[in-house]
Amino acid sequence: MINLGPLFPSLSSDTLILTPNNRLKLKICAAWGEQQANTVWHQPEVQSLDEWLAQNVDQQARLNPEWPLAHKVPASAPVRRRLWAKTLAHFDATHPLVHPGKTAEHLDQAYSYLTLWQVNAAHFEALGLDQEQLRLASWIEHFQAQMDSLGLYTLEQSWVALLEQGQAGQSLPDVVLVNAETVSPLHQCLLDRFSRQWRILHTNDKAAARIERQPCIDRDTELAAAARWANDILTREPGARVALVDPNLGNRRAQVERALNRVFEPRAHLPGTPRYTPPYNFSAGTPLSSLPAIHTALLALGWHRDISLDQATQWLLSPFVGWPGDQPLRHWLASWLRQRQTDTVSRALIAQGLSLAGQQPQFESSAHPIAQWQAWMNGNFGVATSGANWGARFLQSLQACNWPGPRPLDSEEHQQVAQFYQLMERLREADWLGQHLSLSDALGWLTELASRHPFQPQTPESPVQVLGVLESTGLHFDYVWIMGMDDHQWPPAPAPNPLLPATLQRHLGMPHASAERELQYCQSITRQFTCSARHAVVFSHPLRDGDRELAPSPLIAALHEKETISPEPVQWQPAALEWLSTLCAPPVSAEELAQLRGGAALLQKQSRCPLAAFFEIRLGARRPDPHNPGLNPLDRGNLLHQALYYFWLEKPALSSITAEEQDQRINAAIDKAIAEAMPANRQRLYQIERGRIRLLLQQWLEIERQRPPFSIQALEQAQEIKLGPLPLKLRIDRIDQVNGQWLLIDYKSGSTNTRHWLAQPEEPQLPLYAIALADQGKPVAAIAFAELRQKNQVLNGLGASLPEGEIAPGIASVNEKTAGAADWSALLDHWRQSLLDLALALTEGDTQHTYSSQQSKDYLNHLQPLLRDAEQATMAQEAP
Repeated sequence: MINLGPLFPSLSSDTLILTPNNRLKLKICAAWGEQQANTVWHQPEVQSLDEWLAQNVDQQARLNPEWPLAHKVPASAPVRRRLWAKTLAHFDATHPLVHPGKTAEHLDQAYSYLTLWQVNAAHFEALGLDQEQLRLASWIEHFQAQMDSLGLYTLEQSWVALLEQGQAGQSLPDVVLVNAETVSPLHQCLLDRFSRQWRILHTNDKAAARIERQPCIDRDTELAAAARWANDILTREPGARVALVDPNLGNRRAQVERALNRVFEPRAHLPGTPRYTPPYNFSAGTPLSSLPAIHTALLALGWHRDISLDQATQWLLSPFVGWPGDQPLRHWLASWLRQRQTDTVSRALIAQGLSLAGQQPQFESSAHPIAQWQAWMNGNFGVATSGANWGARFLQSLQACNWPGPRPLDSEEHQQVAQFYQLMERLREADWLGQHLSLSDALGWLTELASRHPFQPQTPESPVQVLGVLESTGLHFDYVWIMGMDDHQWPPAPAPNPLLPATLQRHLGMPHASAERELQYCQSITRQFTCSARHAVVFSHPLRDGDRELAPSPLIAALHEKETISPEPVQWQPAALEWLSTLCAPPVSAEELAQLRGGAALLQKQSRCPLAAFFEIRLGARRPDPHNPGLNPLDRGNLLHQALYYFWLEKPALSSITAEEQDQRINAAIDKAIAEAMPANRQRLYQIERGRIRLLLQQWLEIERQRPPFSIQALEQAQEIKLGPLPLKLRIDRIDQVNGQWLLIDYKSGSTNTRHWLAQPEEPQLPLYAIALADQGKPVAAIAFAELRQKNQVLNGLGASLPEGEIAPGIASVNEKTAGAADWSALLDHWRQSLLDLALALTEGDTQHTYSSQQSKDYLNHLQPLLRDAEQATMAQEAP
């Protein structure tokens, strides 16, 4: 992938070849080795520019112990950024609208530019010193003082010192600088001082046989077209070398990879597909911190403070932690956390969940994993210490949760873990600052290292190379496709350093300083692109980006234009369908019946939709409860139920207590309900809910006062009933006794309708309880919903034919018009038979795909991926 022709004279002699980056150096050495195969050949002198300068610095330090840098060490980028941050803090420069981290990066870049372009006081004086420039000079002076006191130096400082010291060796080499676009003044001076003569050489000097411009409708179409083009070439010429160049590859790597996978390996995204080596390599790596194994490790180390519920669930279900056989335990913990509806999760909360899990019968054989999890959750990191010690502590903590997991790692995961271990070793660099780190500081340091470390898996050389602009410079292929050549992106907009005078940057020609500088640079790169392939070079550009119209870059507008590529219609290859009847399921076996536990909800589900009931009850299908940062309707309903329970627990007679006593009882009941239900992190939410419940209870008790005298017969009374083979456990909110008759009450915080008790009951709880008590000879005369809503509060029920209002207002007498039954006794008989039919249908495997009402269909919308209502008509037509 490098044209060695222009380099042959230098490679065959003692000329020193320098490259702008290490990638180009390796390509030159590899290409030279291939051409000299099966012969005796000498190793050419090829180095990157930075490597050559570092070698000279080391040589100077060895030969001259008195040299100022001989006893110092180079400061890494994280160390420099923290010293700049300390400088900003020293001068109180952290304005609320200024991001300290970004400002530190800009300062580091500005310092590098000033050194490389050899800016001195005269340059600033020529522009006229202002307050901003004086402030920058103070920051730099403070930064240099810190570096000196800690025995550190920057690479730029070492190059300046090297230039001032002069040549330490005996002879000066001839130097060829390969494919360099920009050489800073400091580098030019160093080349002048440490070489006999030097020149810049471009290896690509011959234009491709065919150079074309390819318009595409949009950026996605452009990616797809480039992928298909590369695939077509490899199909036609298996040995061809192809390059895809994207100027924005660092930000679009994931989109480019998806486009290539759709063409080269369409099944790569399917679950269970093993990792494979694709026929393409990316020059842009993925941040190490974003990879699942490393993200899991950082999340584990960051659990000294509370993390979000989503993060905790993600971590618990990760394959990169835990022990063999503990997956059910971790799934149980994740479900338990979801049910708690907590906003944040602490280690202490997980420890509480582990204690509860240890009491579950299904985890009796998992005592050992539970103990291991508890040991990790109860661990701590100790006090502030050195960076080296933090590396050891982090490693110990990760080993305690068995990171990177019980399963064998594949090759790429092994490489990721090995590189993360190396980053933990680099925490020693923090000790150069001469101070201990807190846990948060150490974790922040490690996270920064991982997020700035690009991971590039070691894979064999691939026929397709996906490159950015800088990585592609100087390389040579058979075919090259350059994307994103529109007028918005090429040339890019200037981006001068915000801390340096724009006039100074433009005058000295610093990188990204002006539109003219960007145009000049892109013109040179575009010329190199035209010579980067032997057969064909394609420049593509999108015609629009969303609603914005784009034009080709003026640097390629004159090229021969091909026909515009539009998005191809998606072509689906329907798979052979396996037809399965869902009209009936196997009957419930004795073993399954023993595990079938529940109450009225079992029959409610069967009534609403038999097929949905089968999925939920027998197959365990359910949607995880969505996380709600506030209180959901279930939380509010439960709190209201408990407040009513505690109010009536002492069975007060409303007629004998004053309004003041009633309010005191209401407040006490609400306090007990909140104390019982309120998590520590939701105090404010429950205090707000207190006012709403108080108002609801005050309004409801006014309705209760209008009823005939009644007494509380039972609260939250449990009852067991067996319908056919199905055992059910019931619990009724309240039973009132009025004139020797019983009224069964179910609290509801939403609207109700007594029609849900008729025909095939959709709300079977009260009918079930009524027939259970009636069969025991209890004087059950009516059932009612107690609607406690903000808008409307009523009793809504059905009962025996008694004088109106004798039991309570809102209880309608049963007759053919109100209930479709002659009287209360007939209605009880109807419930016995219809509820028995539901129980038999459930246990016998009735799975008809029908709904009791449109409301039931809407309620079951979360099961549509299984029920597939929208596909029923199509499936009925295609069914064999």
